[in-house]
Amino acid sequence: MKLVYLGQFRDVSGYAIAARGYLKALDVYLQDNPDAFELKIYSPVASSSRLEEDEQSLIEKYEFKNDQDLDNFISEDFSLLWHLPPPMVNFGDERFQPSPGCSPSMAKLMQSCNKSISLLAWETDKVPLEWKRTFDYYRPDKIITPSNWNSKIFREVCEQVDTVPHVIVDDDLAPEPINLPIDLEDKFIVLSVSQWTQRKGFDRLLQSFFAELGDEKDALLLIKTFGSVTHNTDAIKNEIKYFKNTLFLPGNEPVTGNNVVLIDQYIPKKYINWLYEQADVFALFSRGEGFGLPIAEALLHETPVIVPLWGGHTDFVHPSAGFFVGGSWDTCTLRIPPYGVEGKWFETSIDAGRKKLREAYELWKTNRSTLEEKGLLGRQHLLSCGLDYASVGQRLFESISSTVAREIEEAAPVCYTKGRIRSIKKKISKETTLEGKLRHLQGAFEGETCYILNCGPSLNHYPPEYLKEKLGDKLVLAVKMAYNYCPEVVDLHFFNCCNMPLPVDGIHYHYPPGDVISVGSSNYPEGAVWSKEQPTDIFFKIPIRTTVDKFLCDERNFDDYLMENTTDRPVGPGIMYETVLHTAAHLGVSKIVALGWDLGGSPKTPMEFDHFYDNNQQMFNRGDMFGPEVEWARASMKDMHKWLKSKDIELYIASNISRINLTIPRIRV
Repeated sequence: MKLVYLGQFRDVSGYAIAARGYLKALDVYLQDNPDAFELKIYSPVASSSRLEEDEQSLIEKYEFKNDQDLDNFISEDFSLLWHLPPPMVNFGDERFQPSPGCSPSMAKLMQSCNKSISLLAWETDKVPLEWKRTFDYYRPDKIITPSNWNSKIFREVCEQVDTVPHVIVDDDLAPEPINLPIDLEDKFIVLSVSQWTQRKGFDRLLQSFFAELGDEKDALLLIKTFGSVTHNTDAIKNEIKYFKNTLFLPGNEPVTGNNVVLIDQYIPKKYINWLYEQADVFALFSRGEGFGLPIAEALLHETPVIVPLWGGHTDFVHPSAGFFVGGSWDTCTLRIPPYGVEGKWFETSIDAGRKKLREAYELWKTNRSTLEEKGLLGRQHLLSCGLDYASVGQRLFESISSTVAREIEEAAPVCYTKGRIRSIKKKISKETTLEGKLRHLQGAFEGETCYILNCGPSLNHYPPEYLKEKLGDKLVLAVKMAYNYCPEVVDLHFFNCCNMPLPVDGIHYHYPPGDVISVGSSNYPEGAVWSKEQPTDIFFKIPIRTTVDKFLCDERNFDDYLMENTTDRPVGPGIMYETVLHTAAHLGVSKIVALGWDLGGSPKTPMEFDHFYDNNQQMFNRGDMFGPEVEWARASMKDMHKWLKSKDIELYIASNISRINLTIPRIRV
């Protein structure tokens, strides 16, 4: 395999820093696997950068020497990894300096490659229109992003999307102190490191800090920043003064404390390392982070972080090492292309910011060892996330090489059911309405048998290996945590807000690419309760229980909720009655076999309700019980069974301990 890596290796931008990290990761991989692929880089220069000697040497090792070198390399099939904001490939040859020794060649590389892979990050919940147009024209075979949140966003424009995080490692630069105009001894130091832009949320951080700690004599906000298109040095200083002078403390008292220190010029990394070591906490209230390099660097220095609740950084911030600031998703108002009002970003709440700053400050005052333990845990977790050169290099190589081999993989035989699920999932992904998505499910498995894996204790009667053998080529629907019991056989997965697994890398349920249709449901908007990174192909809004007079278990008007007639869903209560059984009917199946559907006992609390898993294990948003809902469900099953029969669907229970009505026949799978 021949690979050309097109990136801003010589710049000062975040893309350039990330590109140098990825290049080093590929270099480490090639040292261990010298015959894996041939690598060359092309480095357009948008702005100059002070490169370390080892960075300069690494770039020169792989950089095209001249036009002849480039032309010889691309005369045979090659793959192109283009790592820069997408529209740059449209005008980069005209506006930026070419890779040293070469003529402008970005367009040539884009047009000559056999496989095109875009590597990028973004900060709002929508792909900008300008970027979409670039993707429509060049049609990349894959997109790689540094975070799971970003990967979900870019599935809107590309079927194949992988997550490969940025490299985060110790830089071995011994910290050196800076002469500051204030003594840091016995100070609670809040450090913030980033370029000064609206997106980075310095306004929210300043307002939260001044309002909560502005007059605390032992609290200090230390800002290491540099200017941008919208903010020069004077603008930065004026903004800090503005937010200080427009706040009144209790009793209409102005903020009088002089506890903000600004460093707004370039300083070598060894001095920044010293700042990280002086800090008690790191704070950045960004409105959007594709990854969050400074946040990761803070954790690397064992510094707890005060950061937004959402963003790419949640992949690597341990829940106990972060003070997560709540807020809301709101329209993006940054008047710089390509940011537009079609996208939303996360606005941290000043009130939530104040509370988290106060929480950290009080820990520093009364229990510094706990604060230090948070920092230590944050570093340990970060190091376990596979952000080192070797791990990132391997993941990046595997993502690229799998794209090159994609035609072969797609030609490989796939079981009949999985093939149809993949086809339906592709069609669903292109629909913008729930009605449109459901049309692709209607009658898709006409006359077939479906198996439903539920969460009752009898699911354990069927070992996963047994289910793989028996159900590997069958249509299988899984409910909530039952998906994790035997994910290899699942075709459609149904979940709601309750009893979710704790997120791993920001995601509650992980699915293999293209093999599972994910169906979420909630009383609240999609992603309002669970992680916004959680993949969801279809989403149903369920009424809040207190807003309805009757439940489906009472009314038993099952016909009213046929999906070919309405997308409205009832309150069951329970996910089986709200989405699962009606979806099975919508698929056109003639037989349903339910495993682990037990409805045993008379539980009054979630901890009294038996599952196939240990009820004491940690959960995300553990569910509640609404009245005697288990008894209501059991009482309604005889009529549900009759209704299914009226639709020519036979129902069987594959459990010998189920308390569901005995008129429903029992079988063993």
